Amino acid sequence: DDELIIILNGKELNDESNVGTGTTITFLKEDGLEYDKLTIVICGEVTGDGVINSADLLKLRKYLIGSESLDGAYKSSAYINEDSEINSADLLKLRQYLILLK
Repeated sequence: DDELIIILNGKELNDESNVGTGTTITFLKEDGLEYDKLTIVICGEVTGDGVINSADLLKLRKYLIGSESLDGAYKSSAYINEDSEINSADLLKLRQYLILLK
């Protein structure tokens, strides 16, 4: 069995590695050949910093009013209430989640 090396955003995985929406995980075999590649999506974590907080709420709000854009993994993370569109229901669900954390 080959051991896999895990690369996050171009750097080898370690205890200090931060994983957030948009983080690219590349799995390499011992010989350096790429085995697989994934992009992380964390529901509600639209900023990519690895933490769900008020910055995500603000970015989602700005997206909904049209002053910010979301695409790729970041847009996928905004489907918080798991229906077919991103709307104020997603914003409300994220807000409720943040209130429960306090």
